[in-house]
Amino acid sequence: MVGTVLVGEPLGNSDRIVSLIDNVLQIASVAGIALAIFGGWILAGRALAPVERITQSADGIANSEGMVSLSRRLDVPHTGDELSRLSLTFNAMLDRIEAAFIAQRRFVSDASHELRTPLTSVRGNVDVLLRQHKSGRAADPADVVDALDDVQRESARMGRLIDDLLTLARTDTSGIGYILKPGVVSLDVLAKEAFRTASSLPHSQVMTLEANEPVTINGDGDRLVQVMIILLDNAVRYTPPDGRIVLRVTQATDAREGMACARIDVEDTGPGIATEHLPHLFERFYRAENSRTRSAGGTGLGLSIALAIVRGHGGWIDVETAAGVGTTFTVWLPLVVPEGEATQLALSPTDGTVATLAANASPTATDPVGDAPAAVSR
Repeated sequence: MVGTVLVGEPLGNSDRIVSLIDNVLQIASVAGIALAIFGGWILAGRALAPVERITQSADGIANSEGMVSLSRRLDVPHTGDELSRLSLTFNAMLDRIEAAFIAQRRFVSDASHELRTPLTSVRGNVDVLLRQHKSGRAADPADVVDALDDVQRESARMGRLIDDLLTLARTDTSGIGYILKPGVVSLDVLAKEAFRTASSLPHSQVMTLEANEPVTINGDGDRLVQVMIILLDNAVRYTPPDGRIVLRVTQATDAREGMACARIDVEDTGPGIATEHLPHLFERFYRAENSRTRSAGGTGLGLSIALAIVRGHGGWIDVETAAGVGTTFTVWLPLVVPEGEATQLALSPTDGTVATLAANASPTATDPVGDAPAAVSR
């Protein structure tokens, strides 16, 4: 006889266990997702905290006034990562912005001072003449002539300053090419013209012209004459009465650039220029004089204009100076003007007493290598 045994167990317990496991897994999944979100939020906050500090610093600088905010800098973490490099880049940008603001404020201050001085003189002389006229007293003709001479002299000085400012403004907005009118010119002929003009100015130094070989380039003759007159006038102002000034025009190969160039030298036997003044020599209104007495005269814009004109011709200016010996400004003008070359200034002190400043049009002199000029951004 064959029989069948049926064994059974209620499924309620199994269903309850499966349901419990399912609930636990759902709760654990939700908790895990919440913990992951919270942990990610904390980690992201920590990771982005330096970015937030950079943002707050930038907002603080953007929303504040004056120079105080521009002196602030970011704390640079010494981690060597991207945020560290970002902080360094941001600080470098602030350095340049602060330098630009300082230069702008100094430029406005100096320009205002230079304009105020002749205006004060003109106003003073006019006031004296008006008071004499209103009082009914007869003015001394000699005093009237002296006052009018002062007015004429200061008016001419103010006119030169305004012309120089307009020239620099045009070069800033449209580039020096806007005012250049190039053509084939003979530098030796232009040097003679500049020498005649400079010789007619009041001076007691011995001035010599050395321009015996023909040197022809493509350039703006009037502006090149202006460069030579600026350099000669600068030499006259700072050379002792018994000193010597030489204007020399030759054709030579620049050792640094290795190209055939026209070379203009203005050499004097003045006191020389201190090394600390060389990087600022071509800045507007900058002078080696520490005071505003301006005993040497001039507007303080001549060298800036000369450098702009030379750069517009694809050239550069070297300055070699020795204390107690003299200074030589050398203008290099390529016989074939290169196109699209960057310009910069490079300072290379050769020792404690002699230093060379180069206003270089060559991009190859940007990095100091060995005895090569060290680049100074302009």
